[in-house]
Amino acid sequence: MSINFEGHMQNPFVLNPEDQTELDAAHAALNAAHAQALRFNADPLDQVVRESHDEKFAGQAAIAKLVAEKVQEAGGQALVVGGFVRDLVLRRLGKGAVSKDIDLEIYHLPLADLKNLLQQLADSDVVRRLAGRERVHMDEVGETFGAIKLAGLDIVVTRRDARTAPGMGRKPPTEPDPTLTYRQAAFRRDLTINALALDPLTGQILDAYGGLDDLERGVLRHIYDQDPAKTQFADDPLRVLRVMQFAARFGFSVAPETLEFCREIPLTYRQGKNDERPGAISAERVGEEWEKMLLKSPRPSVGLEVAREIRIIEKLHPELDRLLRGNSAGKIFWDETLHAADRMAQYVGMRQDVPLPKIELLFAAVCHALKTSEDKKGEGSEVASFLGAMRLSQDVINHVRRLVASLPQVEALRLGQENQDEVMRRLALELGRGFTGLTVRHSVLLERAISQVAKVEAGQDPLVQLAEDLHVSEGPPAPVVTGKDLLDMGVEQGKEMGQVLAKVFDEQLKGAFDGQDHVPDRDRALEFAKKLV
Repeated sequence: MSINFEGHMQNPFVLNPEDQTELDAAHAALNAAHAQALRFNADPLDQVVRESHDEKFAGQAAIAKLVAEKVQEAGGQALVVGGFVRDLVLRRLGKGAVSKDIDLEIYHLPLADLKNLLQQLADSDVVRRLAGRERVHMDEVGETFGAIKLAGLDIVVTRRDARTAPGMGRKPPTEPDPTLTYRQAAFRRDLTINALALDPLTGQILDAYGGLDDLERGVLRHIYDQDPAKTQFADDPLRVLRVMQFAARFGFSVAPETLEFCREIPLTYRQGKNDERPGAISAERVGEEWEKMLLKSPRPSVGLEVAREIRIIEKLHPELDRLLRGNSAGKIFWDETLHAADRMAQYVGMRQDVPLPKIELLFAAVCHALKTSEDKKGEGSEVASFLGAMRLSQDVINHVRRLVASLPQVEALRLGQENQDEVMRRLALELGRGFTGLTVRHSVLLERAISQVAKVEAGQDPLVQLAEDLHVSEGPPAPVVTGKDLLDMGVEQGKEMGQVLAKVFDEQLKGAFDGQDHVPDRDRALEFAKKLV
């Protein structure tokens, strides 16, 4: 079947008739090339289902087609939009995997008629069978802006923005407008690659702003009408961070006009719900884009460099900005950060059994050159400031801080510091204090990622082997003498008991009671405790 590219590769300049004729011929040739390079079967949804081998997704795709058929019968049109279409084209280009999240956008059908239609489908036996449920609900996610869920399928009517001011966040107010054309509806999206649409009944790809060409060339370009300044991109400042995220995720470059446009968009953290300052963004949403960038990218360094170029770091992350500008070594630290992030992403990407949440290891690689210590008021930790500004959980912040703070000890061990056994035990103790799940393995992974050794994985590392020999590779050493032992000796609970336990444990960490295979000799430890008592 043929593929149509509506309005493909719109020219941002005003052309004379001769140039326009030449451009039209070039467009025709380009469309023919795309049709050959991106050849779909007659039913692209069915093909994607076959490739996915996912029964749940197969049911959702079938429901999407059923909705499209019923909408067409009612005089409207249903198109698949968003990331699914983008990822489908990328898959055909051999550049990625297909998304399983299908979003439908409904055209030329009033919201009330759409709700009646979807309710009838929800009550039908065929939808219940396809969804694998005894009952299917039609849920109105946002009645005011026309968003509906049906058996896990996201369905919206075409919407027009109802902003009262710029900078109203990722999901500013919208209102249903079923009269919009595809091109009009697509104009409110962020990037050309995200403005593609797929007709699930015919397999036709719609492209109003040159997204197919940008996908093939690996370019991120904001949507505009001839003049790059004539755009809705700046209405939502979070889109600047999405450029960072998509650049890292797909390894794409940023179009010069988009690069320049992003640099001029103000960015700041939102202070309360009523903060309508230009560029005000929810801290949580900033954190979400960072997490997507780190977790979904094989090379986070691409996104980090884009974040620097379009001034995200300068405007939102003073801790990283000070690192870049603070001294002559800033460039060295930044290059180390880029390499460390990529190498850690390589490790967590090829392993499914990483015992610690991957995001903590990735953030540790990004933060490795930031200050971790605090003053008596608990202030001064650049790691805590950087991560806390994005409202990351306290557990994540604490884990990242401990990992970064452990680096000097790991580096000292690597250089053959004296009393290695004691230093290793104290490192394991500090990492695992409070049941964090952090181990020496994690610290060694971080150190290896930063030092750019031949292989990131720490399985055969001599420091991990030392930790295993000392029985602290999977957690901190346990005290061989406990409070119960001292109670049996007649020591009452209180300050004296705490002091004795601390002294005994300190000697244990030094290896004073080590027996065969570095296992502490409990009898020797108890004898030492008795002398203290």
